[in-house]
Amino acid sequence: MDAGVPTLSLETKLLLQKLKIWDKIAGGKLHSITLSDVQAVFDILDPGEKGYITRNECHALQQLSNVKLSRSYLIDLCEDADQDNSGTVTAEEFLKALTTGKVAFNYLRESLNKGPKEVRQNECDRSDLLVWLKHEYETTSALYSMPTVFLLLIVYIYFVTTHVDVTNAWRVQSGLHENIDSLHKAPLMMNRHGQLPHMEWTANSWLPRYYHQDLNLHRFPGRVTSYNQMLGGSRLHKEYYQSGACSVNSAQAQLYNSKDGTCDRHGGITEEDIVLPYHLHKSIHEFTIDNLTKSYWFDNHVDRLEYQTMFYNGQVNMITFERLQFILRTDGHLQFWFHHESWTAEPYLNAWNVLPDILFAVLLLRIAQAEVKELVPAIAGGVDGLKDYLGFWNIVDWMAITVGFFNIGMWLYIFVMVSVDLPQAIAQIPQAELDARVLQNQTYLTLDDLAEVIEPAVLNQRINEMFMLGREVYDWHLLLRCCFFGYFFILILKFFKSFQANPRLDVVVQTINHCSVNVAHFAIVFLAIFLCYAFAGHFLLGHKHKGWSSMLGSVYMCWSTSLSMDMVKEFSVPIQAVCFAWTLSYQVLVQQVMLNMLYCIVFDSYAYVKNRSGTPQTLFAQIRSAAATARETRGFVNLYTLIVQLEDDDFPAHPNEVVTVRSLKRAFERDGMSRLNAEYLMRQTADYAQEKGEDVEITLSDAIRVTGHIQNTMLKNLVLSEDSLDMITTEARNKEAAEKQQDRAAFVSNTLGEMPQFEKVEGKDSVADETCDALEQHLIHVSTTLQECRQEQANMAADVNAALEEIWKQEDRRYSKVDLLIHDLEQGLQAVEHSIGSMGVSFSGTNFQQLASVPDRCDTPQILEALTSRSASSDSCVERLDLRLSELKEHMHELSEASQTEELRELFWQLELSLRNLNGGKSVIPMKCFIRGKNAVVNNIQAEKNNKDKDELIEEED
Repeated sequence: MDAGVPTLSLETKLLLQKLKIWDKIAGGKLHSITLSDVQAVFDILDPGEKGYITRNECHALQQLSNVKLSRSYLIDLCEDADQDNSGTVTAEEFLKALTTGKVAFNYLRESLNKGPKEVRQNECDRSDLLVWLKHEYETTSALYSMPTVFLLLIVYIYFVTTHVDVTNAWRVQSGLHENIDSLHKAPLMMNRHGQLPHMEWTANSWLPRYYHQDLNLHRFPGRVTSYNQMLGGSRLHKEYYQSGACSVNSAQAQLYNSKDGTCDRHGGITEEDIVLPYHLHKSIHEFTIDNLTKSYWFDNHVDRLEYQTMFYNGQVNMITFERLQFILRTDGHLQFWFHHESWTAEPYLNAWNVLPDILFAVLLLRIAQAEVKELVPAIAGGVDGLKDYLGFWNIVDWMAITVGFFNIGMWLYIFVMVSVDLPQAIAQIPQAELDARVLQNQTYLTLDDLAEVIEPAVLNQRINEMFMLGREVYDWHLLLRCCFFGYFFILILKFFKSFQANPRLDVVVQTINHCSVNVAHFAIVFLAIFLCYAFAGHFLLGHKHKGWSSMLGSVYMCWSTSLSMDMVKEFSVPIQAVCFAWTLSYQVLVQQVMLNMLYCIVFDSYAYVKNRSGTPQTLFAQIRSAAATARETRGFVNLYTLIVQLEDDDFPAHPNEVVTVRSLKRAFERDGMSRLNAEYLMRQTADYAQEKGEDVEITLSDAIRVTGHIQNTMLKNLVLSEDSLDMITTEARNKEAAEKQQDRAAFVSNTLGEMPQFEKVEGKDSVADETCDALEQHLIHVSTTLQECRQEQANMAADVNAALEEIWKQEDRRYSKVDLLIHDLEQGLQAVEHSIGSMGVSFSGTNFQQLASVPDRCDTPQILEALTSRSASSDSCVERLDLRLSELKEHMHELSEASQTEELRELFWQLELSLRNLNGGKSVIPMKCFIRGKNAVVNNIQAEKNNKDKDELIEEED
């Protein structure tokens, strides 16, 4: 509590606790609270009658311990009452805050089962403790892992860029591709002329481009595009099928091949390699290619033909494996691909290149160590603990560890092949000696010249072994780049986990999580429509355009490109109209409408997540708070250990649902939990539960429920009001009719009794004038008498009403006093129960055998004297309680005697005398209502007066 909040006296607390406003608030009857109820609070807090109380005085209401209102509600009430931040609160502001502020809103949420949960600082539920432990552990671990993840990203980038030089690899590839201009023209020529022209292109275009044997223009043997040195030579690699039966019926097979009815592609693939060392004279290679052409080496059985060459570029220290790949399709189309893979020839030429490997491995080991610390307690917890441990984010952590070490292992394997195996295979080729012989002779070698250095067959075998090893490095290096590529996405997931520590960073992740369900359902509709358009385009355009010729290609073309006029200009006009309608409807429905709907779904989720986050802590403030928490919790039991042991279904550390500081400390005593640690856990759990309870918002469906409830209540009240009005109207009409009937009967009886007699004159139909005058005088007299009776009755009814109102007021005062006394008695009983409970907790673990000897040891004059003085001081409290009980009995006796009934009898007796005068002395009210005499009535009135004076005296004493 703030220092400026005044301390309420005991008398003030007792007076405040007696007010009925707290029962109305606790019962949710805010509509029944009036300004007079609030003014009663202000009269106690504002004895000087300033007309207001200060904000601190309002917060002093938190000191009331026996009111049925939570501390959080009192805080919200005082905050709402001082919305203008003036520091003062009036009764009107207090009433407005009470009926329209957070308290009213919280009661509304409680009616919807969404209200904030009332928590206590010294105990909590086991489920709430587990929820906070998991939240705190995940937030803390994510926050602590954030620097590690950023450092891991930096070190990983350093690691991959050091061992895979993508920039220089692209430069080498660009030089090989652009400087050999015939490679661009080869596909067109070969697609037009077939396999035989391809072999002619090999001898006339490809061979001169790779085998520059004019030493006047090219001083270095085997050099291509200035800086790329061939290793050994080139290799022609062929993959082909054998002839076999066609997978069609015999008639169609003979129609296809009338010679023997076989097809050219049957069975498995067979490989064949031909090596062309660059030291041999070009004429020898031309002769070899000519023989291959004449022998139909490249025929319809071939599935794939590759021209493989390995280069070494000393300027960038890279080896390049180049593959000019020609694939012969079954439709006769010869497809050309240019592939290459470059890797560093000496990865650790610079000794500093080993640094990123060490850093990356150390970081992975650090992350693995942290995960093992969590995994060991989980394994100790059995299958349940292991299931709880294997969550999504823990799987992401282990993926980062395993894939990271897999990348390191794969790189070490490639390093061994690049630095040991491949150099050994290259060293088996006497390339330096052969180059020296070529430079010495100033011409390229013949087979005899080559045989002087190494046998041609042996050279071909060694070059072929080098190519086989180079192809293996090619495949592994390509897989390594793919693993490097995929590991970045694992790092993205690691960042997502780290960003969960701070709501400002977690907005994107929560937006994706919030909209994932809607996006998934949207994707079903979108894919259904999009695939229909893509496959429709496949059947409409596939026979003319390559991109639309396959189903998968149609999906890609439909997404990436749009239909142009050049693509449909060869179609007929009706087909062009269909293409136009297809393109227009696709752009409107898919690209404009549906994709914009997707954006709206994502932005709506982003706005929801952003508004729900409010104004959370910044990352720097959270780091400072985490550092302070780390200092405060130094030496506490690890949170994950608590989670695992609490979630153990077989042997939970704390099986009871209610957790207290003492029970928690006892449950984890062997883990070294201190009382300070247990109190910290209880306090943080209570704050978290209260914070989460306040985060619950009223949704649109809740508002509709409340509106419907109000509508039903109002309709019920309207029906009851209409029924009550009809009953009152009917009763009033019946009463009025009965009164009129009685008046007419009394008028007739009186008139007939007092009316003069007259005789009818025979032979005459008229009445004498004297008779009419006398009758008129009698009627006037009757009318005057009736008016006087009505006036007397009205006066009597007013007197009776006033007397009844005074009696009712006295009854209300008596019942109020009785309620106060009962309330005081309940408060005293609750205090006694609380004291007994506290005494039970205090005597927990006490040795009662030793306690039995306490009276004997306390039997000393000093202690007896102290106890006597204390009991004397408490006599006033006992006498006050006896006085209260005596007053309660007297009031109950007064209520049982019902003295106000005598006053009613006295009033009814006066009414009976008046009615008898009007009724000719006849009694109207039954005499059983007047059993007690007038003296008893007078005595009761005097007793009532004495009781009233006594009550006023008691109020003054209170």
